[in-house]
Amino acid sequence: MKYIFIFLTSSILAGCYGPRVEHIKVNKNDSKSISDSMPVMSKEDIASKSYKLLSPLTATSCKNKAWDASPTIEDAMLQLKIKAKSMDADALINVNCEAPRGTSVDTNCWSSIACHAAAIKFDTK
Repeated sequence: MKYIFIFLTSSILAGCYGPRVEHIKVNKNDSKSISDSMPVMSKEDIASKSYKLLSPLTATSCKNKAWDASPTIEDAMLQLKIKAKSMDADALINVNCEAPRGTSVDTNCWSSIACHAAAIKFDTK
């Protein structure tokens, strides 16, 4: 009985820590300026431009606690843009967002939405 209690207690407490995905907190005033400063471009937009691929990126909007807001594509996209901005990227390309996911042990989220993109830097030659 003692081992069952220890197992149940540790299992419950393991769910109390934060998500297993990176989530950068941004205040509402900064989110618009960050979003506006990192464009999402199509293949046609960059066809005549010279650029280099910096890195593929993934960002997740996660509802980890009962009081957290529901995950949104907008939040996942903002997370992508923040990551790209931290790399000094000029734009995002090949953006793809997954369908919302339910409870996941992998992410430690009640629900989540993940988006993927590639960060690029335009050549200035």
